[in-house]
Amino acid sequence: MPTFGLSDLYESAVQGAPVGIPDGNYDVEVVDVRTRAESRLLFVEYRVLNGPAENKTFQANLYIPDGPNANGAFYFRKKVKGFLNQKVQAAFQLADSAGSLEDALDIIADAMPGTRLNVNVSLRKEGEYKGTNELQSSEPLEGAVQAPTQAAPVASAAAPAPAAEAAPAAAEPAAVPF
Repeated sequence: MPTFGLSDLYESAVQGAPVGIPDGNYDVEVVDVRTRAESRLLFVEYRVLNGPAENKTFQANLYIPDGPNANGAFYFRKKVKGFLNQKVQAAFQLADSAGSLEDALDIIADAMPGTRLNVNVSLRKEGEYKGTNELQSSEPLEGAVQAPTQAAPVASAAAPAPAAEAAPAAAEPAAVPF
């Protein structure tokens, strides 16, 4: 039985209570990812792995900038750094050959669950999204073994040959051409 009922959820909405977790750094695992192509957003749900907030979940969006948006690309690099594992990197590469932005985001979203990383989040203090979390940055989780997930979908095009060495940690995912 959930400890936080639907009436509690309604009451927190009426009172404007936070639905996110407090500002801070957290070791997390990606639980779910939904997409919204028209806004170029990934809605990422995280579960905290340890500490006082252990097993709490929260959501923070990840905006996928378009190519010429240099400012958006700067913030995207800070936020996506913790996702630079082979599975997610392969998804970004496969997304380049997707037929639409919606398909590209779905490919990326399918690769993210199970990723473990350290995130820095803030709790919005004002505005329409007051009480929700915003991802400030992410880093790979030291010594993390990525959680097992379902096998990635098989692409109809030939997959690129694996590199002899892992990509450096500072490598950026390929730009989505949409």
